[in-house]
Amino acid sequence: MPAAGQNMFFRTCRGQKSCLFLVGALLVTDCSRRTEPRPSKPASLARGDLVVVEQTAADFFEGRVLSVESSTLKLQRSDSGEVIQVGQADVYRLGVARWQAPPDSLGICELEPHRWQSCKVLRAEPNGFVVADTARIEHHLEPSRILEPTGLSAMNIRRRFDESGRRRAFEGAVSSAGQPRRVTGWTVAPHRLVLAERDGKWQGARVVEVDDERVTVRWDGQKELTDLPRSAVMPQPPACGLPAHGDRALRRPGGFGAPWKPVLVVGVDGAEVTIEDIDRKRFVVDLRELCPLGESRGANLPAAAPSSS
Repeated sequence: MPAAGQNMFFRTCRGQKSCLFLVGALLVTDCSRRTEPRPSKPASLARGDLVVVEQTAADFFEGRVLSVESSTLKLQRSDSGEVIQVGQADVYRLGVARWQAPPDSLGICELEPHRWQSCKVLRAEPNGFVVADTARIEHHLEPSRILEPTGLSAMNIRRRFDESGRRRAFEGAVSSAGQPRRVTGWTVAPHRLVLAERDGKWQGARVVEVDDERVTVRWDGQKELTDLPRSAVMPQPPACGLPAHGDRALRRPGGFGAPWKPVLVVGVDGAEVTIEDIDRKRFVVDLRELCPLGESRGANLPAAAPSSS
């Protein structure tokens, strides 16, 4: 509080005991604002210090200081050996006081040697802490491998966890939706275009041969032939029906041989469909680019047309 303001305040409060308590509270508050520490942030850095840098929001790397300027550092990355320049405000020095992290705290963790990532402290254990990464995988870490983030870094880490959770929910909804639909009357036959799972993704293929139990397909963009159970082979549009608002669907790829990408149908207007992908990007596409996932809807499905699909 400025001196003039303090003198006026004391003259106003003279003789009032309650003012003494108020003055003390103001002084303590004022001092605490000036001396509030920044977690894990060193007062100064020197050549040879090992540091962790937040290069972009919630993305961290380890490096060693080569030289110090007024507001920047030149350092060498531990992972690649690359020499780069960074701002001192983005740096955490290693080897400072260990953080006794309370449960549910967000932190910066060395989950692998020299690799630091966003984490959440789950609980303490005798020799350290149990933490979870953004994929919800648990790790057992010593206290020296957990850094307390500043307010801005903690906000970035929280956003990273929120985004990771949203993407997991999107993938879970796609998985729960099931396989591509089939219109009534569709059957697998030679030369038809189909979809089948390969390495966890839906790929386009053409039927080469069919018997009572198996289907031989040639994957799009490849010469390779693969035998699949008949139940694993699904139709391509239009033989998988019409998408509706709220459906999960597969979108035809732009490149021949690329996987079909899962999307959410957020609107249907005649032959145009508005979709949203896992990155929240929206597109307007033709009905024929989409194959809905899940159980058939009866009246929503057209009769199978005699075509190559």
